[in-house]
Amino acid sequence: MKKTIKLVIVATMILFIATPTMAQNSNAVITKTRYVYFWDVTASLNANGLKDETFKYLKEHINNNLENGHEVVVYPFNDDIKEAISISNRKNDIDSLIKKGEKYLDDHRVSFRQNEKQNGRGNAKLGFGGHTNVCAATKKAEELFTSEGYNTIAILVTDGDNEYPYNYDINKKGMDPLDAKDECRQALREGIKEAIEVAQENKATLNVLIYVAFGNDNPYDGYGSERKDMEETKKFKFFDPESEFNVKFPTVTATCKKRKGKDYHMCSRDHKFTIEFSCPDTLEENLNVIIECDGKCLKERYEFERTVSNNDAITVTDLHIDESKFDGNNEGSFHVSIEITNYIYDGENLYYVITPVKQELDVKVTKDFSGSIKVRLK
Repeated sequence: MKKTIKLVIVATMILFIATPTMAQNSNAVITKTRYVYFWDVTASLNANGLKDETFKYLKEHINNNLENGHEVVVYPFNDDIKEAISISNRKNDIDSLIKKGEKYLDDHRVSFRQNEKQNGRGNAKLGFGGHTNVCAATKKAEELFTSEGYNTIAILVTDGDNEYPYNYDINKKGMDPLDAKDECRQALREGIKEAIEVAQENKATLNVLIYVAFGNDNPYDGYGSERKDMEETKKFKFFDPESEFNVKFPTVTATCKKRKGKDYHMCSRDHKFTIEFSCPDTLEENLNVIIECDGKCLKERYEFERTVSNNDAITVTDLHIDESKFDGNNEGSFHVSIEITNYIYDGENLYYVITPVKQELDVKVTKDFSGSIKVRLK
């Protein structure tokens, strides 16, 4: 699937202004980003060193996100989702989080033993405690993905040993748990699919589900094509615990280049302008750039595809400005609209994300000045 950014620049000869203006429309970038960790605190994590591995993972990644200024929320879960824990003070809050995790693990072990005591050894039932409801975490992710105020990066930290149906009815207490190698994976894949569909529907913010697999129980074992389909949505990513990942949210600004001693404007005799790209990394995927204008600015739509590196410059030519409108001291303006669609560059350990934005500016057009338009990706 081609990964593209569309920059749509619409230019017309309108309005008299002194300097360019910048306006955000209703698709303004949402800068609030929260990392939400769904933390499996079931008794199975006490085996094979998984507890220490998950604790270490959470500490490192939470610290990193706090340093980058993101909000961090943790939802522990076992039979159900526990109360949300917000992390702000790295040392005290993380130490407190680990202590709560230890208690949840101990409580879950006790619940399972009591369940077996009540229902017979080897016959522990759903709804009596001691099982793992990963699907409840995916349902909570669905709920969070509906927010229009946050970009939500949901990280599912689990050994994948789901035993509850996706549509579990609490009133059906006493059901047999799902088979850990078959039905549970099917239910968990259903939960992931439902969460991703909600993430895709919400166009106002970026929402991504990242599955971090601890242990050996991968819900996509034997279902490679289904996993690939999920990853192709660009709303789902599968990592193992040793993989580090980062999510960057570059912003896009548009300015007119200022020439010494002059205002921000260009000459009516100029039939071109320059788009300059500035970005922290070389983008390995093509950008799709489309430039359109009303009236006689362009003979036809200008479109190109290419990769873009830091400080790349692309010249747009053949604007066909009507110079007859600039007799005497008349001045006009060049109205520019830059629209960025959702774009996720899926690197090996990186989500490079540009959220939807539309920015507009007006450039003064006179008879005696040559300038350029610069678009920066920071």
